[in-house]
Amino acid sequence: MLSVTEPLLFPTVYLFQSEMASWKMYHLEPQALRYPDDLSGEITQLATNGAHLTATLASVIRQGGSPNAQDERLMQIARQLDQLTGDVRSIGIDVDALRNVQSLYIEDRMGRKLSSRAISDGLLRFLAFTVLAFDERPGVFGIEEPENGLHPENIPTMIDLLHTIAFDPHFAVGLDNPLRQVIVTTHAPVVVSHIPDGSLLYAEKVRRKILQADGTRPYVQIPAFRWLKGTWRSQVDPNPRHAVARGKLYSYVGSLSTDDADYRSVLQNPDIQEMLSFQRTPLTEG
Repeated sequence: MLSVTEPLLFPTVYLFQSEMASWKMYHLEPQALRYPDDLSGEITQLATNGAHLTATLASVIRQGGSPNAQDERLMQIARQLDQLTGDVRSIGIDVDALRNVQSLYIEDRMGRKLSSRAISDGLLRFLAFTVLAFDERPGVFGIEEPENGLHPENIPTMIDLLHTIAFDPHFAVGLDNPLRQVIVTTHAPVVVSHIPDGSLLYAEKVRRKILQADGTRPYVQIPAFRWLKGTWRSQVDPNPRHAVARGKLYSYVGSLSTDDADYRSVLQNPDIQEMLSFQRTPLTEG
């Protein structure tokens, strides 16, 4: 619908088209993150699967301006990555002029130079998110299951990193604080437990009557997004049907019914209790 609308007649639609063009969706794949890139400089952004990480890193470095500023930006990225992982001394890009390709590498604290093929999946993901955090371009970033390939102990660090990508409303808009929003999808309880209540949305399928061109109103299944009770979203929209109780999130643990004795038994497991650290009140029978 948007692609066939005349922008001169509907300037608001044109603005919406421009906004949507800045949206980026990512489902990072380790193999794609390891691909080298050519030296043309034409590609400056990550692909949906994470390809062109080296080219994106090179583009972000160039945003620094002067050669000295570019070197400083590269060191900043390395320091940020070291704070996240504790095992990064420096980051660089190897250029193979003969093959016309470039590839990234990381030097660890032992002085070992690791090519992208030798870097762990989790570290590559951290590097990709760090590069996005230093990128000055605005937009909406959709990231599917960012916890994939990460040790559970590193997930809180990953979530903190994603927060640095998003716009900070406490500071003015600028090159170091562009207008960006990060939306992630997850089924992992450990991720849910580290997200602020006001940022959580629960997706579910609902049936609605939709008016068709022939005048009929058949039932169709559409997605609906609910928020937790007691958050700022409930203050904006006080309709109780649009909010869910925190217990609704228990479905992330498994597919058993909440009335099932086995389900309650699973929730009483000490390991599951620890995963559900977001729970405000202790679990009880019934």
